[in-house]
Amino acid sequence: MEFNDHLRFALRRYVFDGLRPGHFLTAVAENNLFSAIGRADEHSLSCLPDLVKLFYCRLPSQCHGSPEKVEHWVSMPAEDRQMIIKNFESDLAYL
Repeated sequence: MEFNDHLRFALRRYVFDGLRPGHFLTAVAENNLFSAIGRADEHSLSCLPDLVKLFYCRLPSQCHGSPEKVEHWVSMPAEDRQMIIKNFESDLAYL
């Protein structure tokens, strides 16, 4: 997966720190691909299949799938989020 630095940084901040990403990545995390396509720049649009695979196959299910899950992830205490992502360290090493 070849994400540019901007996408990689936003993904790291969202997954590890619970900081809400921009509109495009938020739409991907919320499983709103119509909105994601509408908000994507050229690079982001070309990365969309890989981003969907990343969220589905490698990221904790607690951080994606619906607006409610995204909201819960960003409002979750850092300690709780760290306990969850601890199980995904090898999957997240390249972020």
